[in-house]
Amino acid sequence: MKDIIWDCGWDTLNRRGSIEAFNCLATQHSHIQESLVGRKLVFGKRSGVSVVGDIILYSGEVRSNWLNIINNVEKSQKVLSFLPLYQRAVSQSLLDIQLVHDGTTLVEEYRTRLRKLVTTLADYKLRNNFPRSWPHDLSEFSLSVESDACSLMLTPGGVFKIPASTPGFLIVEFISDSIEEARRRIRDHVSHKQEETRLITSCINELGLIQLDKEDSITTTQMIVCCSAMLGRIHKLRHLTHGIHIIVSRYYMVKSDGVICIPWNLSFGDSDIRDHKKDQTIQHLALY
Repeated sequence: MKDIIWDCGWDTLNRRGSIEAFNCLATQHSHIQESLVGRKLVFGKRSGVSVVGDIILYSGEVRSNWLNIINNVEKSQKVLSFLPLYQRAVSQSLLDIQLVHDGTTLVEEYRTRLRKLVTTLADYKLRNNFPRSWPHDLSEFSLSVESDACSLMLTPGGVFKIPASTPGFLIVEFISDSIEEARRRIRDHVSHKQEETRLITSCINELGLIQLDKEDSITTTQMIVCCSAMLGRIHKLRHLTHGIHIIVSRYYMVKSDGVICIPWNLSFGDSDIRDHKKDQTIQHLALY
């Protein structure tokens, strides 16, 4: 296998249990080992084969479900081979817009989304033309095809997130209304990512951290705020942070393996409190 990846918030004990369960499965059913050669195994929140060909297993499922997923890897691989055709069809339907996706999206689910959107856009183009205000092509922009539970939105990085079942006229209306904002966010995103990377490196070096990560829900802007706040208080933190692993999240927690989670907007109990509204509830991190 190429690698084992963790797409979840489990601590060391839970990870160990999952690895032991998987090892037992692969030993008892040796025929599945051939399907695992050259693949990445991801322990995540769902089970299946991802759009990048990784095998994803959910620890909350019984091992018989894991076995079924691995036994059907070759079937999923055939579906995976047709995805570029669906992606190209969506892209061409929207003036060569770029398609992006979450690498943990399951292949069968993603195919269904793309097929829905292709049909929706084809129906729209039979009766309508795109607005004259649109550029001749949308290749500078990116589109993410989401599940129906998602809402129409523009990500901080300027990506259009479209639920697969969205009517064609709403898609066109949303892109028209958001296209200039998308351009601005794309420009800003590049510089923000560079600043985030610089600040993370500075935090690791200045605070003596062994590792600094963030949860998926934390945006680049929020990470910049958190790192800047910590760097501004190096004299208070250095003796506390040396040799630890910090994850920036939305809550305080110390995991069983010693990893410390802190909220991105943590307060240090100093003058920054006065900058908040009086009626706002503030979390405090006590420093000793």
